Amino acid sequence: MSKSALYEEKRRPRIASPFGYSFLLVVVLILTFLLFAVLSLSSSLRDYKYSKRAADKMSAYYEACNKANDVLAEIDDILEESENKEMALQEISGLPEVKDAADTISFCVPETDTQELRVKLSITEETDGETGEMLEWSILEWKETATDVRQEETRLPLMERQK
Repeated sequence: MSKSALYEEKRRPRIASPFGYSFLLVVVLILTFLLFAVLSLSSSLRDYKYSKRAADKMSAYYEACNKANDVLAEIDDILEESENKEMALQEISGLPEVKDAADTISFCVPETDTQELRVKLSITEETDGETGEMLEWSILEWKETATDVRQEETRLPLMERQK
């Protein structure tokens, strides 16, 4: 081949691609940014839903605590007004929230559909030198419990032995 043939071959127009390397690089970068944007959006939505559930749970717990404190205030008023322990327990058992009023007083405050706040108190008689006998209460139990009882898992008869 001669020099002129090589020169002619170089001058021949090549089929040019309408997309250059820089354009392809920009497209790949945009797709990468779009992928990261979608991932961060889904992550933030998941975090938002989780924090909303946690906030709802905490506000339900605080509402139940407030109701339990209201019941405790009623019990405290009854204990201050009562003359002896038996009369106080009889009056306390008349409260709608109270389930049991024997040696210990227990009541439950509904928190959610599946949980309740269970409170257990003990009543003691204290002797005060100035005023005589006083009735005081102390908290034995203050905890959240589940109200729905889960059924025991049973096995499905997938394969039975042939006799």
